[in-house]
Amino acid sequence: MSYAFVAAAVVAVVGAVAAGKAQKNAQEYQAQVDEQNGLLARRNAGSNEEQQRKRARAFQGRQLAAIGESGVGMTGSAADIFKESLYSAEMDALNIRYEGELGNVSAQNSAQGARYSGKLAQQAGYFGAAASIAGGAGKGYANYNKPKAGSLN
Repeated sequence: MSYAFVAAAVVAVVGAVAAGKAQKNAQEYQAQVDEQNGLLARRNAGSNEEQQRKRARAFQGRQLAAIGESGVGMTGSAADIFKESLYSAEMDALNIRYEGELGNVSAQNSAQGARYSGKLAQQAGYFGAAASIAGGAGKGYANYNKPKAGSLN
C-alpha cells in the first residue's frame, strides 16, 4: 500500500515541476512580446517624428511664402509668429519621440515583470514538488507503520 503513496507523490512532484516550468516559459514568451512591443513603439515614434518634421517644414515654407508675398518682411510680428511656429513644430516632434520612449520603457518594464513572475512560478513549482515529496513520504511511512489486522502491535 505504501507504494501507492510514493507513486502519487512522484506524479505530484513531476506535475508541480512541469507546471512551474510551463508558467515560466509562458512568462518568458510574454516578456519577449513586450520587448518587441517596446521596439515597435520606439520605431513608430521615430517614423511619426519624421512625418511631423516634414509637415512642419512644408507649413513653414508656406508661412515664408505668405510673409514674402505680403511684403511685410521678416520683422516685427511676422518674425515673432514664424519663430513661434518653429518652436512649436520642434516641440511637437520631440513630444512624439518622448511618447515613443515612454512606450518602450513601459514595455521593457513589463517584460522584466513577466520574467520575474515566471521565476516565481518556477520556484512555486519546486516548493510544490518538495511539499508533495514530504507529504507522500509521510503518508507512506504512516501507512507502512500502521498496525496490521490480527497483529498485536
